[in-house]
Amino acid sequence: MIDIPNGGAVLALVGGLWLAGCGETLTSISEAGGAPDKAETGVEAIERAKDIDAKVDAFMERAPELLQAPAAEGEGPMARALAERREALWGAARLEAVYGKADPRSAFVQGGRLTAGGRKVAEALSGVGAEGLKPEDYHAVEIAALIKALEGKAAPPSTPALTEAQRAALAQALGASADEAEQDKAAAAALIAAAPGTAAEGWIEGLRRSQADSAGEATALELLLADGVLRYAHDLKHFSGAQLTEEERAADFEAVVQGRQERFFEQLRKAARAPGAEEAVAALLEGLRPSNPQYRRLMEALARYEAIAAAGGWPAKLPQIPRPKRGDIMRYKPGFKKYPDELVSLIKARLAGERLYDGPIDEVWDDALSESIQRYRRNNLMQDFAWIDYEMVEAMKVPAIWRAAQIKLNLQRLREDRIGDARYYVYVNVPEFFAEVWDVGPGEQPASAQPKLKMRFPIVVGSRKKYREKKTGLWRFPDATPILTDRIEKVIFNPYWTVPPRIRAELKRKAEGKPDYWKENGYEVLPMGNGGEMIRQKPGPDNALGQVKFVFPNDEDIYMHDTARKDLFREEIRAFSHGCMRVHEPLNLAFYLLHREDNTWTERRVRINAGSGQQFQTELKAGPSVFTDYVTVRVDEAGEVRFLWDIYQRDTDPIVARYGLTPPEFDPHYP
Repeated sequence: MIDIPNGGAVLALVGGLWLAGCGETLTSISEAGGAPDKAETGVEAIERAKDIDAKVDAFMERAPELLQAPAAEGEGPMARALAERREALWGAARLEAVYGKADPRSAFVQGGRLTAGGRKVAEALSGVGAEGLKPEDYHAVEIAALIKALEGKAAPPSTPALTEAQRAALAQALGASADEAEQDKAAAAALIAAAPGTAAEGWIEGLRRSQADSAGEATALELLLADGVLRYAHDLKHFSGAQLTEEERAADFEAVVQGRQERFFEQLRKAARAPGAEEAVAALLEGLRPSNPQYRRLMEALARYEAIAAAGGWPAKLPQIPRPKRGDIMRYKPGFKKYPDELVSLIKARLAGERLYDGPIDEVWDDALSESIQRYRRNNLMQDFAWIDYEMVEAMKVPAIWRAAQIKLNLQRLREDRIGDARYYVYVNVPEFFAEVWDVGPGEQPASAQPKLKMRFPIVVGSRKKYREKKTGLWRFPDATPILTDRIEKVIFNPYWTVPPRIRAELKRKAEGKPDYWKENGYEVLPMGNGGEMIRQKPGPDNALGQVKFVFPNDEDIYMHDTARKDLFREEIRAFSHGCMRVHEPLNLAFYLLHREDNTWTERRVRINAGSGQQFQTELKAGPSVFTDYVTVRVDEAGEVRFLWDIYQRDTDPIVARYGLTPPEFDPHYP
């Protein structure tokens, strides 16, 4: 609210600004308000006049708030609302710094109604549930009630048409200062001074009556929208330390987050008060979301599975198939003369509950059922065959509400994204057992260029071997492939494999009673100066790292490499390594990385180096970043929701803690 002086003080304030009857055009006013030194062309003058005209129109959109009646002595309604609601506000200190001191003007509620920008903020906060967030954390219910209450009040009067003199006075005032707040103050004074005897006078009086009637709700709504959007920005993006600049890494992280919040809020309020507020505010809010297309797809998947859960979920009754012994797996296929009782109808009902089958629920195994079974198996990372087995029935026991919670959890994982604006990288999703190369391409590329998928290939990741800690009772997976961020710096052909201590003990157990074990398997046992020994495997067909190794130095001593165990790539659940990632077609990856930097690296040259049997390494000047991730729900381009195997049991504890669900009875069996 601006305290506008009255009577002669107003006339003294605006002095030469009120030019009624002077007959000056908007163009002449704009020129008087600070035309450039050089002579303007006619086109330039017209464009300047249009710009000033747009400023006047934008001011009139903000005017309802600026023309409020002067507050009584003492604190204003915003200060009172801040004090009354402080305990309920998430970002109270930030809001007090802005509304209580720096700039008390409203941005989201003006004249007792939501602004265009305010509507966008309200829509975003009312829809946070679609992103797996809790609406109550963002005042969504109270915001909706306040909006409804304000809509029930008498509508503020319509903005009147301005006289030419009034527009000229506003144009002059808006050009008098570079500061937006000072511009608004001067323009409000000019409009009041030019109002007597015109439609603007009655409009201002009507505004003040309307505002007095809705002041409490309007002020509360402004604060709750501001507080809700601050928390929304924090929870979607500002909290993350994954994409810090070097300067930010050297600073206090809390200060970094606070700085992000301040800059965002300043941009948002400015956008909400400017022309085109709806699009500008929407763009700022959209910019908070991860750019990964998976985020939008998971939101759509969440809506689907929450709808299923809200409708009662899918049938819990399933056929009883005993857990098989390894190597003795029973699979029910089409064409069997006899199936267990209700096998087919129960499976049909379960698939129908997940909207994967829409045929009759009977005991007939038809083509539609086969297709639905294959679809289900693909979506749950099982072999793509039209059969029913123990593994499939166990996966079907997971209820819809748990699947929805998994999607929420993975939306949060995407919000913790570390890729950011990387333009060349290798992305590894551990539970998916695949890696991808994304690249904008070599050489100079426009800043707007987005990386494209160049390669996708199967990998083997760390095994599911686990033990329970005695003190904590928690399960530990010593071979788990870790979550890390790094950069590939070297490609090594025919590498030696220096056996790490943990694996050395395992090999020594295998060598017990076999004096020729080391020699037969290509190992060298070398004494060290400290009295210890180093075991390394020489290059060759049996070398654990195969023909090529991709090095990205890290504390975990993790890397990507070839393997002699190509048979493991036939498995769906490829968790067999000690933590490193084995690559299915490593020479293809080596060619891509090397040729991108130096076109003398041909496919033939790569094969010759790999087949030489001699160790050779080459440095990458600008190798790709490497991001390993643990995302257990993915959605493909066709909208198929893939529930991956939670091989390291990282879903259960956070789902129980965040959503209060009981873990399902689920006995994963891996072939």
